[in-house]
Amino acid sequence: MVSADRVGGLAEPLPDRAHHGVDHTGRAGSGGPGAPEGEGGPHREAARALTIDKIKEQLSNPARLLDSVSLVEEIHRQVSTLRPAGGGGQAAAPIVIMGDVTGDVVGRDSFVGRRGGGVDTAEPVARRVAAPVLASFLAAFVEPGSAGAIRDRLARPGLVLLAGPRGWGKTALGMVLLAERCQGEVYEFEPIEDLLRLPTGALKAGRGYLVTDLPPHVLTAARGADLHRLDEEVTARGARLVLTVAGAGAAAKPCQLPVSDHPEPRALLLAHLGRLLAAERVAELTGQHAVAELIEGSCQEPFEAAALVRLAEELARLDRGVGVTELAQRLTVRSKEELRAWLDEVSSPDRAFLLCVAMFDGLAYGTVVDLAERLDRLTTGRAAARVDGPPHGRQARCERTRTEILRAWSHTPYGRVPTEIVRLRQADHRPWIVDQLWCAGYYGRPALLRWLRELGTHHARPVRGGAGAAVGLLMSREFETFRRAVLEPWAAGDDPAGREAALVALGVAAGDFQLTGAVVRLAHSWSRSGEWQLRRTAARAFGESLGHLVPDTAFEVLGELAGQSDPGGVFAISQSLVELARSADDALLATVVATVESWATSHRAHRRHVGVYGFLQLCADLCRPGEHSAPRLLQWADQGAEPTLALAGLWRRALIDPLVNRPARWVLRWWAQSCEGDTAATTALARLARSVARLPREVEILRRAALTWPDADPPATAAAAAVLDALSSPVRGARP
Repeated sequence: MVSADRVGGLAEPLPDRAHHGVDHTGRAGSGGPGAPEGEGGPHREAARALTIDKIKEQLSNPARLLDSVSLVEEIHRQVSTLRPAGGGGQAAAPIVIMGDVTGDVVGRDSFVGRRGGGVDTAEPVARRVAAPVLASFLAAFVEPGSAGAIRDRLARPGLVLLAGPRGWGKTALGMVLLAERCQGEVYEFEPIEDLLRLPTGALKAGRGYLVTDLPPHVLTAARGADLHRLDEEVTARGARLVLTVAGAGAAAKPCQLPVSDHPEPRALLLAHLGRLLAAERVAELTGQHAVAELIEGSCQEPFEAAALVRLAEELARLDRGVGVTELAQRLTVRSKEELRAWLDEVSSPDRAFLLCVAMFDGLAYGTVVDLAERLDRLTTGRAAARVDGPPHGRQARCERTRTEILRAWSHTPYGRVPTEIVRLRQADHRPWIVDQLWCAGYYGRPALLRWLRELGTHHARPVRGGAGAAVGLLMSREFETFRRAVLEPWAAGDDPAGREAALVALGVAAGDFQLTGAVVRLAHSWSRSGEWQLRRTAARAFGESLGHLVPDTAFEVLGELAGQSDPGGVFAISQSLVELARSADDALLATVVATVESWATSHRAHRRHVGVYGFLQLCADLCRPGEHSAPRLLQWADQGAEPTLALAGLWRRALIDPLVNRPARWVLRWWAQSCEGDTAATTALARLARSVARLPREVEILRRAALTWPDADPPATAAAAAVLDALSSPVRGARP
């Protein structure tokens, strides 16, 4: 599998600050709902806004594209880290694979799946797991009940995706089962940001490979077809590849096996004690009343393998004179009552710092300090004193706020750079701290609402995403307060960054089943507003944020918006269609294509243009030049005559449309580059070309396009030959 070197979908560029954020809602245009759609002057001017030069600029400068993949990543990251996995009487969001991920830092605006942008493109490196490390895993391994099904699946080569709650020992499970099957030949990949960059061609037969803590947004961005192809390639190499991801959400993926239970806590703790101490010493230690109480209390807490291992290591140090009481005080998980008392004792500047850390998990330390000072200034009315300088020091502040500073990598447009991020030591306290600091009245509500509203237009995407996620979470408390004071000002603002924050908030709030209906109705009401900003925010909301929850409503709303004379809305509607199609099964993909086809054949000019433009967005997004396989739409169309006719009709319209015919030829070239090297794919492309070319003009357009493919980069010689051969059958009036 090779890296995806492609230019992504067509999109409207952001003014000045495109690399900081996502706005698929656009800025220009003001046509209201129900506006006439004649051929008069204003509408000719609107059509001129979508000229070939503009579209060409968007396609040729991917660093300025509005990357919806990054928005999807932010929604999933924020939902998975701020929405509690359980408790509180609230069900988990059905649209995500739950779990925390390594936090974003300022500047982490990589252009996922796009060309250029300065992102590090080196292939991931796999390093062999040393024998002593494997031995330590094997010595203390306690098998959960779900291990049997996973062991049976690893009896044959291929891909296995282990999904389960964070801290349940998925890494140890995968490591041990691979070591059993592969006689200790286990290799671990460094963290990856794109499954398509895994060097499957270098995998060796009989070896086991492990990718741990795969970020949920990486898995979400992978289509089912990508995982099937990855499985086929790993199987063909005779290797075994295990991916672990936190969360077992409803959106199951191909090759996914759930880790549905965890090891017995006491057995795991004793196994690690036995690895560190002699059996006699373990028996003597666990026989002490204070130690037995400490072990029993720890085993009653929510299961976290790492915490039990740390407790075993601390107990093993009792040989060196550490008291049990002191150990218990250091390790006992603090109750919410104790946390409330602690928050009461924290100073105002430290409390603001703590709220920022809880909201913006993994943000750069300096940025957190700046945001906290702004909050403290708004709430106290005076300039905040710097409390992290001498004689206090950053470490002292971290001790007071129970946070920690870590070294991490930041992705910038110029490559990876080291940075320092700050996180809570107890990550599961994040949602509770955000909720408590709002409800307990530590801050005046007008000041806190103003601060949140300001953060929605911050220049850094992680800050905007964190603010949106916090608003979405707190809407469970006071829906109307946050709707009026924060959410709608974001959605109705001229700043694209604010509209992005609104989309994140909607996605998080909709994850609470008690709010899903209200959130959908709110976004639907925006689609009928007289303000173009609200209409475009609604169009984007019915993509990734809400579209998969209520697909029927999404298509209804997008159809209504497609019929309005709002040139900038074309981009928002098209991008939402792309998001709906990315992870769609064949049935939903057929609905997406049928929707686009109905628009492209409409008698209304604006809706026709939305249909053709949306179709090109789908074609550009669902293919990866150079991956040696048919694009997703071509695979779907090759299943029967009816899908082929629908796809051929849409290509025919795009290739002769005066506004988009040149971009259509570029996208068709990307399809050829994607099919190159796969005989079945090039044959399917040739059949499609024959279906498109019904008239001499269409034959000539396709013939001239195909003649340029051998000179493309990468070349598509075989695809060009197949298409030219299919077009060689005589058509009356065609040139020889």
